[in-house]
Amino acid sequence: MAKNLFPLIAKRIDSIPTLPLTLERLREAIATDDARTDEIVDLVQSDPALTGKVLKVINSPFYGLREKISTLSHAIAMLGRPALRDLVAGIAPFPADVEELSELDKVRLWMHSFAVGTAARAIAVETGYDLPEEAYIAGLLHDFGKIVLDLYAPDVYREVLLDSGDEPAVDRERARLGMDHTQVGALIADQWNLPRVLKDVIQLHHEPPESLGSLRGTHRELVAIVGAANRLCLACGMGQAVVEEVEGDEL
Repeated sequence: MAKNLFPLIAKRIDSIPTLPLTLERLREAIATDDARTDEIVDLVQSDPALTGKVLKVINSPFYGLREKISTLSHAIAMLGRPALRDLVAGIAPFPADVEELSELDKVRLWMHSFAVGTAARAIAVETGYDLPEEAYIAGLLHDFGKIVLDLYAPDVYREVLLDSGDEPAVDRERARLGMDHTQVGALIADQWNLPRVLKDVIQLHHEPPESLGSLRGTHRELVAIVGAANRLCLACGMGQAVVEEVEGDEL
């Protein structure tokens, strides 16, 4: 399955949808010039798919930036509203019947991602990390691979989500799918030209801090921050992602 699923994901990676309510609010906000830039940033960064696609566009070869951008305030300021309107117009929402094929509660997953981003930003401030906004974005995107697995392998991924075994989720994903959500998320980061530090977080946030010695200092620090934020949110109960009331697993 791994040999077939990776090319499928790579081919359809730009068609990843977003939550309808967030998309509707953003379209309303940018329809005129009345909304403040910070309001637009807040709307975009409430949704991982929107956030990833904005960063994808600004880091594309078209803009030819010498250094990649990892924060939305910077990205949206550089894009400008006309380009943002064009981008948002081409993004599709999740269809109303998508949950019939899935066991993944996308609203709860988004809530978990938002909570991890918020916690990561707070930890970054407390520990003196230079870019708290980058920490938020990294936390928001850390589990992005889960939504892709659910989109393109829903039947098998349903089995993973409903498995109440003691194995970690990533181990069950590898056993049933030949890959896990961290690897899929890293593939997205590569395809979308996201900054390497965000890819490292997405790929390594489940790894113990002692195994991160080969990473650059700031990358290691951010992976550790998001990993801690993820564990904190799970401990607080912000980790259930299954539609039905089953003994859920961590995200």
